[in-house]
Amino acid sequence: MKMLEISKALTIAYQEIQGDDRKPTILFLHEGLGCIKMWKQFPEQLCRQLGCPGLVYDRQGYGNSSPLSKMLTVHFMHDY
Repeated sequence: MKMLEISKALTIAYQEIQGDDRKPTILFLHEGLGCIKMWKQFPEQLCRQLGCPGLVYDRQGYGNSSPLSKMLTVHFMHDY
């Protein structure tokens, strides 16, 4: 798993899935409380079947990404 440092306080965990660079990259968007582990083997299986590269990530506050810096409001999904 790789880490993308957005700032000193925010790091996002992500996983790249290899595929044919001539094909589109599949970005796996999960529901608002998700993380890479919740996808299990689905991203790798789909990318392998289609031959496409892929990208899966952990939202801030979930998985291996940085903890939340503030409490979420009921509108957080709209804000994202």
